[in-house]
Amino acid sequence: MKGLRYQKRVRVLPFLWLNISKTGVSVTLGGRFVKLNIGRQGVWLSGSLVGTGLSWRRKVPLVTSENNKHSKSAE
Repeated sequence: MKGLRYQKRVRVLPFLWLNISKTGVSVTLGGRFVKLNIGRQGVWLSGSLVGTGLSWRRKVPLVTSENNKHSKSAE
């Protein structure tokens, strides 16, 4: 159904969350200042200065065996 969103966060441990949505499941590790999210769209690192409204989010590049083959052949 278009336009309808579903999101649910379940705390598994003090620094571990299970995120459930209509499009999939992800896991978040971390606290208030720094978080690591692992999901269908990759691995994301995010951080914030709580109370200021300032935050940042970066995708963590994953090294695969395919990437290693290309970098070694270039040498």
